[in-house]
Amino acid sequence: MRWIDSWVNGFSSEVPLQSSMIDVGCGTGNVMRRLAERTPTLLAGIDISAQMIAVGEKKLKGLPVDLRVGDAESGLPWPDCFFDVAVLTSTIHHFPNPDRVLANVHRVLKPNAILIIADPLFPFPLLQTINLFLKVYPMNGDLHFYSLRGLRRLVSKCGFERIRQNSAGFSAKYTLAYKAGITHEAAT
Repeated sequence: MRWIDSWVNGFSSEVPLQSSMIDVGCGTGNVMRRLAERTPTLLAGIDISAQMIAVGEKKLKGLPVDLRVGDAESGLPWPDCFFDVAVLTSTIHHFPNPDRVLANVHRVLKPNAILIIADPLFPFPLLQTINLFLKVYPMNGDLHFYSLRGLRRLVSKCGFERIRQNSAGFSAKYTLAYKAGITHEAAT
């Protein structure tokens, strides 16, 4: 899990202290456990695997958690404008319709909230080869890996702005984006 540690070490300072967070595709809660150092008001997570959620509940016992079993493509069971931060770590490549996932994430984020996506990054010729292979033979739930440019386009298409991409070490890149805030004209 060294690559996940590299990502979290890279982006954890971007997570505001005492914020509410959702981890989409949270698995067993490893990322949430690391982000607990940011003293969140809520650590929410969703994963399609009930077994992983059960492990996460034990691992995160004593923290302010709300873990749920569900498919993030179908929707997120939290109200609109609820979270300050959304994290997708090593998950976006598993979704057949990542734009639906990001639309659902956009809905549950507050204005000016942060989206963080960390996913494996491969050099261009290898990326094309892997994605061609995955079209024929998806492995371990892997469906499609993104280039930094492809991820930037996807995030922008789903309504996020102020997108930037940072490095947390060799091949450990992550994307940060923000949900648009409420403008003065919209508030009046």
